[in-house]
Amino acid sequence: MRTKKNYSAYRKLFHTILVLLILRVFYSIPTPGVNTGYFKTFLELNASFSFINAIMGSGLSDLSIMALSVGPYITASILVQLFGILIPKLAEMQNGMQDERDRIEKLTFIVGIIMAVLQSVLMAIGFGKKGLLIDYKWYWICCITAIWTFTSAMVAFIGKKMSDMKNYFIGNGVSLILTANIIASYPSDIKSIIRLIASVKDDQKKIIISIVVITAIVILFMFTYFINGCEKQIKIVYSNKTGGGEGTIPIKLCTGGVVPVIFASSIMAFPVTIASLIGKENIPFIKLINTACWFDPKSPIYSFGAFIYLLLIIMYSYFYTNITFNASEVAHSIQKSDGIIPGIRSGQNTVAYLKRQMKSLIFIGAICMSIIAMVPIFISAHYGLSRLSFLGTSVIITVSVITDTKN
Repeated sequence: MRTKKNYSAYRKLFHTILVLLILRVFYSIPTPGVNTGYFKTFLELNASFSFINAIMGSGLSDLSIMALSVGPYITASILVQLFGILIPKLAEMQNGMQDERDRIEKLTFIVGIIMAVLQSVLMAIGFGKKGLLIDYKWYWICCITAIWTFTSAMVAFIGKKMSDMKNYFIGNGVSLILTANIIASYPSDIKSIIRLIASVKDDQKKIIISIVVITAIVILFMFTYFINGCEKQIKIVYSNKTGGGEGTIPIKLCTGGVVPVIFASSIMAFPVTIASLIGKENIPFIKLINTACWFDPKSPIYSFGAFIYLLLIIMYSYFYTNITFNASEVAHSIQKSDGIIPGIRSGQNTVAYLKRQMKSLIFIGAICMSIIAMVPIFISAHYGLSRLSFLGTSVIITVSVITDTKN
């Protein structure tokens, strides 16, 4: 039986890796009518594209047919969740039965296609105005929009099917595609680090910098793994009617996982990307939310954007946790099982206690995630590695998705 189980797991892993590798082939196919060589130079001068390019699997930097990848679908998922605040019925469906959640998935997919169309049009027009299209004509804009929209919808559909077909694949399809995209950007980051070290003339300094960089990267991944696995065990004592005994309810330190970080990064990155395309990147507000302008000694005022980033992560952590963790349902489940939290009365007292525990954990978790996300930004700014994708955001996504898939 154990051998069969292992074989099944390996088979699923093989199918998953195979699909991810096949998708990577499409990322190498250039979009017709685009001057890719000119765009690479443009990208080098615009550090704001680094995160967007990472989640799109370098499809943006290569301007491949997969330039948008799962980006629009991720944006759509965030928007649909935010709409739940304004539309109570939508919020009920998000926490409702399976058929209601399926309808939310369909809505998210449709919104994702709309977002893909909008982003494709804006990017095609923006690139065209900057001379990045070989021929800036309306039919080329329509052609490029159709290609990018179709491939974005295709990869989102494949990701969703991977999630649904549990007998053939492992983990969350969209998350795995996103992680594969980020990992694909790591080789270029390693080259950037090697170039930085090679530029140092003193051999002794080279060795010291190499050790420091490698140690920092290892610590970053280890700390992220540790934070992602931290959880608080709330003790439950059951009455003799149900056989007695004790149990625990695990509450993760980072309940929202990678979602709040992706939300905050996307909110900050997309306006900067659009502004760069239309030549408005020097507007003070855009500089404020542009990570490439943070921690610059010459313009310290723009570092205030890091505080906005922190607030976005904390706010969305609370919001997302309220969707994924229902204290009332957990309290009702404990009471139904004739259980009780020692020292806490059943009913509303248990609900209030669980909410208090969640609030403190959410805040600590959000602060930890923010530190992981911002420290590498500071280091990148200090050493001039503005396009480094080993940003904390990318590390958080990679570690969280791989850990969740493993579990």
